[in-house]
Amino acid sequence: MARTLGLVSVLALAACAALSHAIPDQGIVYLDDYTFDKVVDGSRDVLVRFDKEYAWGEEHDAFKEVAKKVGEAATSVLVASVPVAKRDFEPKNVQLAERYGVADEGKFPLYFIFRKDAAEPVRYTGSATKINDMLAWLAQKTGAFFGLKGQVKELDALARELVAAEDAAGRKAVLSKAESLLGELAAEQQEAAKYYVKVMGKAVDAPGFPTSESKRLSGLVGGKMSEDKRAAMQLKLNVLASFAGSGSGSAAKSDKVDLDL
Repeated sequence: MARTLGLVSVLALAACAALSHAIPDQGIVYLDDYTFDKVVDGSRDVLVRFDKEYAWGEEHDAFKEVAKKVGEAATSVLVASVPVAKRDFEPKNVQLAERYGVADEGKFPLYFIFRKDAAEPVRYTGSATKINDMLAWLAQKTGAFFGLKGQVKELDALARELVAAEDAAGRKAVLSKAESLLGELAAEQQEAAKYYVKVMGKAVDAPGFPTSESKRLSGLVGGKMSEDKRAAMQLKLNVLASFAGSGSGSAAKSDKVDLDL
C-alpha cells in the first residue's frame, strides 16, 4: 500500500511539473516559428527573449518581473519569448533563432527590442538579472514610462528632454522647467523630484554625469549598508534610469543584431 502511495505521489509531482511548463508566465507571450512574424510585424514595440526551451533560474525570474512591470505600466510594449531547442527529435524554433544569429544555446538568454517601424532589432547587452537596468534600457528605446519607485512621470519626460538637448543652453532650459514643476507635485514625490533637479543641475555642464553617477551608486548598492540606506540609494538609481538616453554615454549604445554572437 505504501509503495502504491509513493508511486502515486511521484506521478502527481510529475504531472505538476508538466503543468507548470504548460502554464504561461504572466505577461509573457511565447512565440514560435509559426506565430513570430504575426506578432513581431513592425506594428508595435516587442521585447523578445531567445532562451532554452524550459527557462529557469535567476535570469528567468528577473525576466518575469520585467514582464510584470511592463504589464502593470499599461504601455503598448509587448514582452515575448522564443524557446529554442536544437536536437534531432522535435527541434524547436531553430530556424527562427538562426534567422537572427542566436542559435548558440550556450549564450542564452539573449534579448532584443523589435521597435515599431524599425528595420532591425536592437540587442540588450546589459545584465540579465538587474530588472531596473533592463527596464531603463527598454524605456530608453521605446519612450515608455514604467514607473519605477521614485520616478516621477513628468520629470522622467524632462530628463529625456535634457538628455536630447544639443547644448548647455538647452539643458539649462529643461532644468528651469523642472524647477518650476516642483511646486505642483505631491508631497510624497518631493524627495525624488528634488533629486531629479539636482542631477539635472549637474548635467547642464556635465551631460555624462547621470551615467557616471549611476555606475558609482550601482557599485555601492551591493555592499554592506543598512536597509534604509540601500533603499534610498535604489531610489536614486531609479531616478538616474530616467536619464538613460541618447546623450548619456555608454548607456546609449545601440547594438544591432550581431550574427557572430
